[in-house]
Amino acid sequence: LETDTGRRPTTLDTSIWGPIPRLANTLLARLGSRPSLGGLCPDLFSDAFPKPGQLMELCGDNGTAKTEILLNLLATCILPPKWRDFRIGGIGTGVVFVDTNYQFSMLRIFSILEKKVMDAVKTQPKVDVEERPADTSANQDGLDSDMEGANDMPEKTLDATEVESFIKTCLEKLYLIRCNSSQQLLITLHSLENVFANRSEMSVLMVDSWSAFYWMDRAGFGDQASLLNDSQINLTKALGKLIDENQITAFVTKRISIRSGVKTESSLNVMTGSPSSRQVPAGEKLLNCQELGTKDWKKIVSQRFILDRSERAISPVVESKSANSRPRELFTATRVLPEPVKTVRFLVSSKGCDFNVA
Repeated sequence: LETDTGRRPTTLDTSIWGPIPRLANTLLARLGSRPSLGGLCPDLFSDAFPKPGQLMELCGDNGTAKTEILLNLLATCILPPKWRDFRIGGIGTGVVFVDTNYQFSMLRIFSILEKKVMDAVKTQPKVDVEERPADTSANQDGLDSDMEGANDMPEKTLDATEVESFIKTCLEKLYLIRCNSSQQLLITLHSLENVFANRSEMSVLMVDSWSAFYWMDRAGFGDQASLLNDSQINLTKALGKLIDENQITAFVTKRISIRSGVKTESSLNVMTGSPSSRQVPAGEKLLNCQELGTKDWKKIVSQRFILDRSERAISPVVESKSANSRPRELFTATRVLPEPVKTVRFLVSSKGCDFNVA
């Protein structure tokens, strides 16, 4: 083995093997423990919580609350488990959010975070004194003597400034990236390898939406379907490599046209056909909707959810005279991968996604 200097190394010479320390640090960062996503949205994931190295796919037609689900998951991820004396119920992990639709609303995610925090403060029990870390108080000598009177102390009220400051701190865990082409998306996925490799506190990647540039690329490549296919393959491989090598969890939204009836094939297996008035179960809809892309995509998807609008509307609970009495639209999320198939219903409100639907 000859080096650039012409010498044959017999021992580990850092002057010759400069990249090795950097590679070792990268390996240690990748092997470092990332925040667990156990307990993330149990209404949606139930017994199959997202794990490192997995890809969660949220697919559906336009207007099926795919982005709302993603924002709800984002809020839970960047919120901490506890804040002050209150259980917030978050994960406390960093998130990279890739916005390809240019529809990400900072105002919306701020509103969801605010509602979650205020609900936690109002409804959830305070953290017990004995559960507090031993180093959170500057004076520990008199802690035991004050135990009995701790529960009798008046509850501190939080003003809007404190909550706003806390939310801004949570938003520091959010890394927002916008892409306007499939080429930018591919470059972004490759560049994120260093980000995740050196930041063990970041464990989540979100892409909204994975199919944003499909029709743009299809029009640009024209009759050269092989070029479009190669582009989709490169994107899929880059995403799969990023997830696998860094052991992160990815959530992506993807638009599919839910159709039932006669199937027709195009050059890239995009399902077309006239819609039917018959109500088709979500599991059957999946069979009637082939991949918007390549076969390699199926290999990296761990869980797939089909989102749809329900025909039934929910009458809201009127909490005040000023409450909107309009029926709210009901959505369904059906997990079709892995089996067994499971469907949950939810509403979209100012608090985010509400799965407490009778």
